[in-house]
Amino acid sequence: MDPKTLTVISYICLLIISCYCFVEHVLEPQSEIGTLSFAIMAFGAALCAIKTYDESLMPDALKEAQKNVEIFSDSFVLSFAAAEVWEKQRVRMEVVIFQMLLPFLPIALYISDKDYKKALEYVILGSLISFVTASILCFCICGVLTAGIYAAGEFYVKDKVVLESVPQGDLKNYVNCLFCLFLLYTLDYV
Repeated sequence: MDPKTLTVISYICLLIISCYCFVEHVLEPQSEIGTLSFAIMAFGAALCAIKTYDESLMPDALKEAQKNVEIFSDSFVLSFAAAEVWEKQRVRMEVVIFQMLLPFLPIALYISDKDYKKALEYVILGSLISFVTASILCFCICGVLTAGIYAAGEFYVKDKVVLESVPQGDLKNYVNCLFCLFLLYTLDYV
């Protein structure tokens, strides 16, 4: 099969899984902030699938949005999930708000054409630590596994050739599918 087709399939898998998780999480009466994580991943997967399939199908506005989707996804997904776990732990609202505002630092640097990559790495690392801490405090082992899956996808799969026969982008999409499913369980558990 054509590698381009396999990449489109990986984005469609991520789109379907993240939409499923979004719908499942919306049905929970206490779901709030973490739902945005699934929506961001679904939107990004849809845009990337269209671009990979045939970029000429995309309107200009979506082409511009697609350029920025990766940094928004990297910045917000785990941070919003961590904010929901903290909120469900009934910690001070300042902690939740700080967790939600944290991703805006690399976004502001990106918009102002400054080097944002180091700040983005620190935000992701801070969100990982925050997510793991909140998961441990509520005795949710699945939350720790969720953070581990996210870290593997973000820091290992994204930068290294793990499997020779599978492109890195496709493998990262499949790791993100697994992350979505574990995140859904974690957010519904806590």
